[in-house]
Amino acid sequence: MNHIWAVLIKFAALLAVLWIVLNGIWNVLTVGQILILSLVLTVSYAGDLYIMPKLKNTIASATDGAGVFLIVWLLGIWMAGNSTELVLGSAITGIAVGVFEYFYHIYLIKHRLPEAAVQ
Repeated sequence: MNHIWAVLIKFAALLAVLWIVLNGIWNVLTVGQILILSLVLTVSYAGDLYIMPKLKNTIASATDGAGVFLIVWLLGIWMAGNSTELVLGSAITGIAVGVFEYFYHIYLIKHRLPEAAVQ
């Protein structure tokens, strides 16, 4: 049950960030495309379980943000075509998700996955 709530929190946060940045600020992706990207990015929860405990939170969060930037940008090109708005939106999304991931990792360590405490 711990994992279900953790995944739902991650999905909701990703959906919110993608929606605000890529549909609200820059209208470069549709709601359906944002839902697909949110689902694809939520799979990175496995990395939160296995990689994050081995790295420091800051490094893991920066890696998550960079990965989100690349995935959103590359899949966004495939979905909507390349544009300056997509690159900027992807960068802002990556930064916002990196900040979210920092606090999300703290939440995971303290409340959901105490066995994954960072050394």
